[in-house]
Amino acid sequence: MVRSVREESGLPIFLNADHTHSLAKAEAAARAGFDEVIFDASALPFEENVKETRRAVEALKSINPAIVVEGEIGNIGASSEILEKVPDNISALTTAAEAQQFIAATHIDVLAPAVGNMHGLLQSMVRGEAQKRLDLGRIGELSQATGSFMTLHGGSGTNDGDFQSAIKAGITIVHVNTELRLAWRRGIEAALKKDAEVTPYKILAPAVAAVREVVTARLRLFNFM
Repeated sequence: MVRSVREESGLPIFLNADHTHSLAKAEAAARAGFDEVIFDASALPFEENVKETRRAVEALKSINPAIVVEGEIGNIGASSEILEKVPDNISALTTAAEAQQFIAATHIDVLAPAVGNMHGLLQSMVRGEAQKRLDLGRIGELSQATGSFMTLHGGSGTNDGDFQSAIKAGITIVHVNTELRLAWRRGIEAALKKDAEVTPYKILAPAVAAVREVVTARLRLFNFM
């Protein structure tokens, strides 16, 4: 599908396999033509994470030497859900020493650290009563120590100023998937409440518009420099 759209439109589409948790799925994504694979073994103990991620990098680069491979340190949750409270298993922040060791041992292209971020949103954030706040100093430390590209996973609901400061400090990729899913759901709900419409493309139109609005706003925020 992506290949056909690229050929027909010429758009620079970048295809990312987000959070593959097994080598088999990571290899399948690489063979399917994905530009990046996030191999996520962050739920394992650190040394096991290093071992499995290094194995994945070697396997994926053998399939496509140009593929971008991302590895993750620290448990920041696992899904784009709306939660009542912060999960008990959220880990401590990634240290500069861990990041240096991880990158040197695995040869990943991009690092996904734990810097105060968390997958999903809290109910209080959905209601607009709270925002995620990042450890901007830690982001700067990791960037200075590693010189690596870094991804901010679980960015949904983050303070706008923290987003821009994080990008200045070294974050190069930002994920806001839960915000997009929430916008989609709200668009669908609004369409269903409006009238007794049963035509799918008419019901979906408000959801598409809601997602477009969030994407546009976030792109403007992130591209401030």
